[in-house]
Amino acid sequence: MDYKIIRANPATAQIEVEFLLLSGYVVSIDLPIDESGAVPVGQELDTYIKGFLPYYLVERNAKLSAGISNINDLMQHVATPPPSVDGNLSGLV
Repeated sequence: MDYKIIRANPATAQIEVEFLLLSGYVVSIDLPIDESGAVPVGQELDTYIKGFLPYYLVERNAKLSAGISNINDLMQHVATPPPSVDGNLSGLV
């Protein structure tokens, strides 16, 4: 899963990460601080960030890209919007 760190706040040890496959899905992450006052970097940071990835969204997006086979059946249950008002309000008293 590709991601990019789009912001970092060194005063709070927080980062914002965008998961690229989920275009626009951004997560704010408080990084853990160890006994020596350091935050994870390298592979440890990569593993930590990937722990925030909502895999159910990745699976859902894959299914959505294939299309919803019964979308027409679902749409039959959606209420139709009321007709638009043409400026004649005499019948609405």
